[in-house]
Amino acid sequence: MAGEPTYLLLRSSAHVDSLPTTNRIGTYRFPSYYGVMRELFDQEYRGGPILDAGCGTGRFLQGLPNGVSAIGFDIDSRSLTEAKKSCPVVRGDIRALPFKRSIFQIVVCQDVLEHLKQPGRALDQIAQALGRNGVFIASTSNLMNPAMFIDSLLPNAVTARIVRRLGARPRQPRNSRFTCWGLIKSMKRRRFIQVNVRLVGHPDLGRWWEHANSRRTPLFYVPWIAWNELTNHRILNRLKEIVIIKARRREQ
Repeated sequence: MAGEPTYLLLRSSAHVDSLPTTNRIGTYRFPSYYGVMRELFDQEYRGGPILDAGCGTGRFLQGLPNGVSAIGFDIDSRSLTEAKKSCPVVRGDIRALPFKRSIFQIVVCQDVLEHLKQPGRALDQIAQALGRNGVFIASTSNLMNPAMFIDSLLPNAVTARIVRRLGARPRQPRNSRFTCWGLIKSMKRRRFIQVNVRLVGHPDLGRWWEHANSRRTPLFYVPWIAWNELTNHRILNRLKEIVIIKARRREQ
């Protein structure tokens, strides 16, 4: 691809282009917790190469300042058509990253791991791609969230029908779920240190009175929000929808 930083590539682009096309374009809604991901990125960025693994249309990359050496990576060629307007892109499977070892200073992976049937393989590849003291920043579904837990028990077709009834567009099916301690254990197994976890998303525990008439908030969240006010946020804060994790690669 034009402008692609070839020094990063390990395998040929012909291998990358042989992958099947998916239909993910158009179903991705950029999450409201972008600010949290960007905050963590700004804290850790030291000028090294950046990989957005599962970049989609490149929304995270578009917000990065000029001069950042970043590359977008996704399996969907149509999403990359938009993403390559912001930075060089490579098409491929996150479970088989076509990059040299220990090359990236930060790897960002936003709302990708839950859609993989073998997320452990992706984490192994990301760990190999990170350099000394490299940082992994990711968001994924929290299994302890009631909606996510119910979703994990239902067939994907049933989940898609429920999402349509709520007035939203179904996204790619979720094939994996994570708890906070499960993610931490997985990171440490891959020689990550300084693993930090933050929970965001529904139930939104701030302006609770706005949820009673909200079409976007399932009704079963309303008593939860009231209960949260009575318990001083001590319980529901652990049950939010999204886990954001930041982990540092151990020096090799």
